[in-house]
Amino acid sequence: LDVYINDKLVLENALGDTTGCWEFTCQRSFYQGVVTLAKGFNRLTIHRSSYFPHISGFTLYVSSQ
Repeated sequence: LDVYINDKLVLENALGDTTGCWEFTCQRSFYQGVVTLAKGFNRLTIHRSSYFPHISGFTLYVSSQ
């Protein structure tokens, strides 16, 4: 899965790990990387040329760096 921010590729081959199961109670999340967002509106696009994984959500953290 490739992740784009504002049409720029920022993460390649993301979401390749097995999360555990279909139920929310046994799913695990994985660190995928750091991206820099512009002030204001940003567009997140995810793309994969083959099967597309099930995604239950994204978690974003603010960095002070």
